[in-house]
Amino acid sequence: MRNDPNNKELELLEAQLRQLPQPPIPAGLEEKLLAAIPKRIDRSSRQRILWSSLAAALAAGLIFAFSLYLFHSQTQSTPQLAAIDIEQTITRAGFAAERLAAAQLLAQTPGGQEFARERLNYVIAQFPNTDAAKQANLELQSLSKRRIIQ
Repeated sequence: MRNDPNNKELELLEAQLRQLPQPPIPAGLEEKLLAAIPKRIDRSSRQRILWSSLAAALAAGLIFAFSLYLFHSQTQSTPQLAAIDIEQTITRAGFAAERLAAAQLLAQTPGGQEFARERLNYVIAQFPNTDAAKQANLELQSLSKRRIIQ
């Protein structure tokens, strides 16, 4: 790579740039930069922030536990998915939708159709019972039709 003519041009350009005189530093710049650096937080402020964060986390945990209790008490008569199952389902659907969106972007990119097909097949295989998988199937059919037409 050292024998690359572009590399030699870059080295020549770098040498020319290094020979240029240093630009003047604007007056007051150092003071402005130093003034922009935040002051250190003293120990009592740090402790207050820590205790506030812990209290907020504890409150959030209690709210979550109470909402799980309410959910569980309301669903005892009919068997439904537990809260964690619902959360996992939502998370998987979100992952599937993200990968579908990436595949759709690749499909619109010149030369990206083959990569899009791979991603769409992945969504269909890994997330079969999601809306994203259904949409991925339709996208695959559309890509196949475009390939036939071209």
